[in-house]
Amino acid sequence: MARKFKSMDGNNAAAHVSYAFTEVAGIYPITPSSPMADFVDIWAAQGRKNIFGTTVKVCEMQSEGGAAGAVHGSLATGALTTTYTASQGLLLMIPNMYKIAAEQLPTVFHVSARTVSTQALNIFGDHSDVMACRQTGFAMLAEGNVQEVMDLSAVAHLAAIKGRVPFLNFFDGFRTSHEIQKIQVWDYDDLAEMCDMDAVRSFREHSLNPERPAMRGSHENGDIFFQHRESCNSIYNDLPAVVEEYMEKVNAKLGTNYQLFNYYGAPDAERVIVAMGSICDVAEEVIDYLTAQGEKVGLVKVRLYRPFVTEKFVAALPETVKKIAVLDRTKEPGSIGEPLYMDVVNALSVEGREGITVIGGRYGLGSKDTPPSSVFAVYTELEKDAPRRQFTIGIVDDVTNLSLPEVPAPNTAAPGTIECKFWGLGGDGTVLHTVHLLHDRQVPILPINFGRLGFLANADTDGVVPLVAEALTGDLRAERRSILSIEVVCEGEHDPYGEANGAGEGAAWDRPDVNAKTSAATPPSVRRPGETEGAPWTPVPGRFGVNGRGLSGARQFFALNEAAITRGAMGRIIELTLNVSGVDVARMRGDGLVVSTATGSTAYALSAGGPLVSPGFKGMIAVPLAPHTLRSRAVVTDASDVIEVGFDDTDEFREATLFVDGDIVPFDAPLRKIYVQCAPFDVTLLRADGASFYERISKDFFGE
Repeated sequence: MARKFKSMDGNNAAAHVSYAFTEVAGIYPITPSSPMADFVDIWAAQGRKNIFGTTVKVCEMQSEGGAAGAVHGSLATGALTTTYTASQGLLLMIPNMYKIAAEQLPTVFHVSARTVSTQALNIFGDHSDVMACRQTGFAMLAEGNVQEVMDLSAVAHLAAIKGRVPFLNFFDGFRTSHEIQKIQVWDYDDLAEMCDMDAVRSFREHSLNPERPAMRGSHENGDIFFQHRESCNSIYNDLPAVVEEYMEKVNAKLGTNYQLFNYYGAPDAERVIVAMGSICDVAEEVIDYLTAQGEKVGLVKVRLYRPFVTEKFVAALPETVKKIAVLDRTKEPGSIGEPLYMDVVNALSVEGREGITVIGGRYGLGSKDTPPSSVFAVYTELEKDAPRRQFTIGIVDDVTNLSLPEVPAPNTAAPGTIECKFWGLGGDGTVLHTVHLLHDRQVPILPINFGRLGFLANADTDGVVPLVAEALTGDLRAERRSILSIEVVCEGEHDPYGEANGAGEGAAWDRPDVNAKTSAATPPSVRRPGETEGAPWTPVPGRFGVNGRGLSGARQFFALNEAAITRGAMGRIIELTLNVSGVDVARMRGDGLVVSTATGSTAYALSAGGPLVSPGFKGMIAVPLAPHTLRSRAVVTDASDVIEVGFDDTDEFREATLFVDGDIVPFDAPLRKIYVQCAPFDVTLLRADGASFYERISKDFFGE
């Protein structure tokens, strides 16, 4: 079956599948599960239909406990209901989970597994939250990557409906929930085809209805409670077969090989790791590397964790296995072993597999990184005649000395693998900060902005995934944008321009080659801006600056949008002079002045009444802020011009504040002169093809 490819993260994949089987979503946001509920809410608002031909009703509650209660009540009325949660939020749902499971209500809780806070708050991933739910009666299904979330989330919903057992469908928070992969996506028609509509009808007929009254939530004493509690055994005994049935249906459609336990590695492996979640992909890379060198190693991936089917687990093990390392992503203080380790030991005992050494290790708590070197360390430990029974990986334990030694690992990536790192995905502020850091390095920047105007970037409401996908394939357009170089001279400091040139018109601003190195013969008027005679600018540690770069004498900053000179701390108006390339253009009192690039014409300068300028324009725009005169106008300069802003000599009108791209720049002394010119280099912004600058203006300002 051919499916469409889309780039998305694990949360998006789980939401896509869950929406198909959901009639009501009871939600309350908690990191890192919030995007799942957000996606469902967006799609419901857009009118997307589920496989039943209806739009999901979203009910946002005021706590996770409230969301679980809403799920329980909605299920009782015969509506297929879903929720999304993690960490402490999941723990708050446990009381309702016991009730839901005991009443055999077919729901799925999608959990981007996250650390439960202990000695400190940690919002990142491990399995401590889902492991706290083992006793609730929920079946537990685990996925290791985004594609598995897409494929197996359907199994959770389908098996819950037919098997009459609620499912906790989980994957690693931040590692899988937020990792973007290009995956194959379910078509809802295929999901509808696999759904047992007779089971759906039976569930609805079992709902609370005044036309067919039934008892719920009774009170039972010791004479009957125990017997009644045991009556669900057959449901759980039959459930693995139901899960296998739907895995086989998925396999038939997709050509996959999903099993309750999947083995990967050498068929005659002697050293085997047992794990679940995203570490399995890391382990597979290491296994490929080691088996290529003749090593007999393997991995058992646990998919259906509850009910844990011992015979299926043992059947997945190679007959040749001698030693097993079980990796748990949680810690249970005081226990003789973590949950998965105990299950494996019990399974081997129950099935009569003797002579196998089993050790247990902890990894990845709070999203501690588990690189290939950690997996290599586990296989190395298994080579020993007497490997330690308990261990940790990924850390250095100098208290109880349980950590395995790790050495730098070889590159286990497949040949031809391209590795990319994205950071700084945010709004305009993040884009501007990135420009400040990389202003002169000629590194293309992909701006992602969810603001209304979107002149810096053009990510739409569908999010960043398509934009990033286009960037990876090289389908984005490069735009060169000019930036400002801003130089500041404070009171009592040497002015490398004014003192060298005097005040004469035309003498001050013969445009120099700003990239040229100066020499002893270079006249002061054509020195590189900021250079004093005989001494270049030197950084001063601890001085102020947007770019983290304080300089002795004049100070230099760079801006993509603007430099804004405004009232000082006392709130008094300021008096300033505006000089363009040696010509006095204006003297004014008011709230200040904004000098912007073409890019910045859509920002502060626009709100001050300045013109909108096409991004390709290379000059500057100077816009007065609330001038106390009728003669003041915005000034548009050439790219070769230099703007000089001076301040009145009297204390009454001198106090001014400088903002560079919205960030305040504090100084120890009053401002004396500010020089602004176009920097000798541009920055490159990447944007998707689409609407022109003027089309975006029309849409944003006129709704057309």
